Amino acid sequence: MFLTDNDLEDLIPQRIAHHPDAILEVVVTGNNQESNSIGVPSDDSRVSGERSIAPSSSTSEAVSATRDEVSLRSSKTDDDNRTLVVQSQLYPSERTFRRSSTPNTIQYQLGTEETFVQQGERLQLHSQTLQQQVDEILERIQQTQDQINNIPQNLQKTQENSQQMDEVLLEIRQLDHRAQQFHKQYEQLLQQIRDMDHIVRQKKQSLSEQRYQETLEAFNYISNIQYRVHAALVRVYSQPTVPRLFIILPEPTAAVGDMQKSPCSMQFRLHFLCECGTHTMARDFDKMHKVHLANYPGYDINNQSEFIDKYGSYLLTMMYMVKYGAVAGGLAVPPLLGLNHAIQDSDDQGHLDFIKKNIGRLVNETITHLESTINAANSESNTTTQMDLGPSELSQLKSYVNVTVDERSIGDLRAIPTQKGHSVWICCNHLLEYYEPAFQHLKYIFFASGGVCHDNKVDLKITSETTKKQLYDAIGKVCGIQAVMSGWSLKQLGLDMAGHSSTAESTSEMISSLNDLESLSLDFDQLSMVASGISQGVISDVALTVPRFSKLTLDDFEFIHQCHPVSLKILRASEIMDEARLVDILQHSTSLRELHVGCVGQRFFVLVNSILSTRDKILQSGSQFALRSLEVEGEDLIPLQRTEPCSCYQYLGAVTVSFSEEPHSFDMETHVNLDECHLSSDDIAVCDFIRQYGWSIKNLGASSSFSDRHAELLDQVTQERGSMIEHVDITPDSLTETGLNALHRAIERSKNFHSVRLCLNELQRSDRMQKALLLFERYKGQLRSLRLKGYDQNRQWMARFTQVIIVKDAFPILEALCAENVKNVPQRTNGEIQAYKKFCGTSKDAIGGDGLQPQWLKVMYGY
Repeated sequence: MFLTDNDLEDLIPQRIAHHPDAILEVVVTGNNQESNSIGVPSDDSRVSGERSIAPSSSTSEAVSATRDEVSLRSSKTDDDNRTLVVQSQLYPSERTFRRSSTPNTIQYQLGTEETFVQQGERLQLHSQTLQQQVDEILERIQQTQDQINNIPQNLQKTQENSQQMDEVLLEIRQLDHRAQQFHKQYEQLLQQIRDMDHIVRQKKQSLSEQRYQETLEAFNYISNIQYRVHAALVRVYSQPTVPRLFIILPEPTAAVGDMQKSPCSMQFRLHFLCECGTHTMARDFDKMHKVHLANYPGYDINNQSEFIDKYGSYLLTMMYMVKYGAVAGGLAVPPLLGLNHAIQDSDDQGHLDFIKKNIGRLVNETITHLESTINAANSESNTTTQMDLGPSELSQLKSYVNVTVDERSIGDLRAIPTQKGHSVWICCNHLLEYYEPAFQHLKYIFFASGGVCHDNKVDLKITSETTKKQLYDAIGKVCGIQAVMSGWSLKQLGLDMAGHSSTAESTSEMISSLNDLESLSLDFDQLSMVASGISQGVISDVALTVPRFSKLTLDDFEFIHQCHPVSLKILRASEIMDEARLVDILQHSTSLRELHVGCVGQRFFVLVNSILSTRDKILQSGSQFALRSLEVEGEDLIPLQRTEPCSCYQYLGAVTVSFSEEPHSFDMETHVNLDECHLSSDDIAVCDFIRQYGWSIKNLGASSSFSDRHAELLDQVTQERGSMIEHVDITPDSLTETGLNALHRAIERSKNFHSVRLCLNELQRSDRMQKALLLFERYKGQLRSLRLKGYDQNRQWMARFTQVIIVKDAFPILEALCAENVKNVPQRTNGEIQAYKKFCGTSKDAIGGDGLQPQWLKVMYGY
């Protein structure tokens, strides 16, 4: 049994000692029985244990005592919940025992003094605890009361704080509103700053682009000027009738203040420029000759407005050249100040003084006038006037200027040839400065070597190496002596010395015996002597003719490299080595402009491919290729008219190529005939040629060697680049229907195709007959000549063709018909047989009869 106090602390029960005289009361309470005693819950085992020792009487008895009563009660509300209550009151002197009459209740009363003391202490302690709790409660109540009493004050303070809070909130709202306004103004200001920054950036970009555009335009303007000036300076003329460098300046007839007048009323005079430069400088002189105004007061201009319309663009280029200066083509043009100092003294010193003092203003006024005139003309015609000056325009200059050309001199200028073959106009001062010592030495060499002057010529016989060397040394110091070499023997050398000035007295004395000298004939015993002169750079415009490439020696090739020929003609190039030699000449002859090569038919395509591929390689390497005209021909130019047996040739043809200055641009015309001999290893060259240049073929001889492969290549290249075919000879022995269709497509692409010739063999075969009928159907309107050949003794194929051919107007342009049957040779005279063999190599029989129409068919033997 476990007992607890009010604080639910465990109580240690006291053992009830056995006292005989003690009174115990045990009360056992049944269901729904209440007790005023302290209840201790108990489990079933404990209750049942107590019951086992209690009396079983249903009535209760009570034993009352005056002191120390102890009661023990056990109550049960149900079978699962029982309460045992013990009430005891112990008396030290007496014990009582009372049995309750309550059913199921046993009360025990027991007590001792010690027990009561302990309980009293506990109760006292418990009461103290309760008192403390009550005091705490009262204190809390008091605090609560104080708080309640303080509520009005706190409420008043709260209201005051609330008012202050409202004021603060109002102030916060105001500040927030002002902050929002400030933020909005900040955003607006920031947007304005961004807009201003964007505008500034746009302005800067626009200004930068404008400056860049202005700089670019200025650069393009200056580059255009430089390009135009450079093109004008490097432009050369072989035999110009008037100087190519000229400008116009206002007439110096009025004072400087009177020059400001209307452009339309301004009068100009034409001034030529001295073309001095590197070509007029002595080899020992380091001072550069500079272009300057000729020492002449200028020339009046007839019909000034028309003159400016015609030459205004070129004049503007020349004025830019004079204003800014330029260096090109061996000429150095100083700018205005330099040009001022370059003006030399002459008889008309007043004219020169005026130009020297006002050269800048005169040039600027002329440029302004020309620009306004040209811009107005371009805006009206919506075109651009020409900037260059051709030979025809240059020759027409004399019709606008009152100038007299006396032989090769105009005023103070003289025309002299240069080493490169063109002519320049220089003043007498520069002419005498260089030529005087050179001519003195040359004259001495001529007459010291036994030269004889007669009929404007000097004949000189060179008999020694020393004389030859002295002569070429003297000629080499006189820039301008020209030489033309003709003939492969190279025994004759012509030196043009015409046109040298004779106005100065010293010059007349110097060349008194050589006056009006036009040519010089020299005999050379060794080819090396000519090569030595050429190596000095005094001979130009060399034209060479080589009979056979295979006959040339190494010295000959060395000579060709040294003389830099302008024209080279090779009559026969027939060996494989000739191709390598020709390529070597093309690579080293930078001045070669014309090349003519004759070859046997078997080398034709190889040579053409080699020459054209060499040109491509030279251009790809960045080098210059001066060749402008190329002709490669078979030994016989007319196809099918051979003077040697057919077995000697595989191909005949002719190629003419005109090259332009553009790297990949050229015009090409090809006439080619594949011989009846079968192709061997050279078929690769034929295929390469057709693949690259088949588009250039005008006359095609598609003989028995012409196969489907060739026809397909021709079809492909003409599909890409067009066709130029005008005439075709077809012998379809090696062609199938596929090849015939490919050839037909290539022919149809040509707009100039007009005629065809057919040679049909072995017509007794059905497949050959089928091809023949197909060709008749396609080309009956262009068929010009027809050759038939068969081996049928009964001539059945001939009868069939006769039915086709005799139809009137079936072949409107047919001119010749030749039919041959080798199995039935008619009797002919020896002359006729020889004629047949000459053309075809065998006898023939011509078709004739009343069914043929004479007006459109002429029977003839062969082609």
